[in-house]
Amino acid sequence: MKLKKESKIRILENFYSLDYVLFGKPVSKVDTCCPVFVEEYLSVKGALMSLVIEMYKLIKHAPTPINEKIESKNLLKMAKESASTARENCKKLVTSEKGRSDVKQDLKESLESSKKKLDIEKLVQEKIRVKAYSLAVDNVLIGRAITESKKFDKLNTWNGRIIEDAYKILRDNLVEASMNIIENGTDGLEDQSKETLNEIQQKTKDLIMWGYLGRAIKIRLAKDYRECKERCKKSGIKSGCVKKCKDEYYAKREKLIAQKKKEKMKKK
Repeated sequence: MKLKKESKIRILENFYSLDYVLFGKPVSKVDTCCPVFVEEYLSVKGALMSLVIEMYKLIKHAPTPINEKIESKNLLKMAKESASTARENCKKLVTSEKGRSDVKQDLKESLESSKKKLDIEKLVQEKIRVKAYSLAVDNVLIGRAITESKKFDKLNTWNGRIIEDAYKILRDNLVEASMNIIENGTDGLEDQSKETLNEIQQKTKDLIMWGYLGRAIKIRLAKDYRECKERCKKSGIKSGCVKKCKDEYYAKREKLIAQKKKEKMKKK
């Protein structure tokens, strides 16, 4: 099956969008100390886009027909717009309950597999960045294709699963390559991309870190709560007494969390 003109335009748009999603500008304009990282990124991106072409053929990609001529200027504008949408969508997804759960699971696996002591806060930021980039890439390459394809369920076939598995590997390699460029760059991300990524990292990191803190405080106060309930039991298990234990427990918990947050803000 040959791709339609509109699908070819979408492929080109996505090719440029990936740069804007990951760097906020074309990769050719990113200053980095090691050109080999850019070469690796372009190589992986080329392989990923070749795979996406096969995926689009399989799912019978059929976007809305385009009658007017698309020039380079218009194509870049489309790429920037889709990249902006992808960043906004990934912001919502990463900070969602499932997004945080995925980051925590990745964090848990890294901590369990590592034989050396790790900086948890730094590791959390790294996991959030990888998750955010991966979701943004998926949003650009897969998100819109879901509504633009006639046979998206073909990905559930044997061929579809092979393509999907290969896609995930190349997607992860692309994210890793982009992070190498950013970490070894002299200018890094455009301001807009920095703000978006920093917002995602800070919001998600706080939710995860305070989640760990909440559980630690919960364990710390559990003994007080059990002892309070025991006193209630000895006094005849009065419902009002048990409720008082719960109220005291939650009041102490919220007070301790607020205190810890205040202490952290002072350190900053």
